[in-house]
Amino acid sequence: MKTRKIHPADLNVGDTILINGEMKTVGPNTVKTGFFGTLVDDHRLAQVEQVLFPKWFQGEITGYHAQV
Repeated sequence: MKTRKIHPADLNVGDTILINGEMKTVGPNTVKTGFFGTLVDDHRLAQVEQVLFPKWFQGEITGYHAQV
């Protein structure tokens, strides 16, 4: 499984992230921006690991993308 680190404000609805070793899908209420910064599922994180899934074409991997 490939991941990349991004800022929580750059997440989109439908992205898959790792929090404490668990994969979670980002929903409309998952990321909140307020006075204390950006919260992801009530965790204040500087960076989030975004899971990247392989995209296949004719039996070969063409690249890795955040959303399937």
